[in-house]
Amino acid sequence: MIDRSKCRQLPDGTDLIGTLGAAHEYKTTPPAFIEAAKKAGLKRYATRTVRGQVAHLWEVDAVEELARQRFANSLVVDTHDIVEAPYESEGN
Repeated sequence: MIDRSKCRQLPDGTDLIGTLGAAHEYKTTPPAFIEAAKKAGLKRYATRTVRGQVAHLWEVDAVEELARQRFANSLVVDTHDIVEAPYESEGN
């Protein structure tokens, strides 16, 4: 869960999080998150930092949903594919 107290807000109350925080929630690197967000069609916002650099922001609800989908899909297992995996001996 993203700590919404540290998020920026749009005038309509939509919470936004930066790319680094979104990547942390998605448990990947920022470039990999951006690619996943692009494929998923997440809306991206932009602002300027105090140093004049562009910073991208993402809707918190969309980031959390994308992360849920990623981990829900990775946990789906067909029980017919489960086989016994005995431990190998120490020397191998």
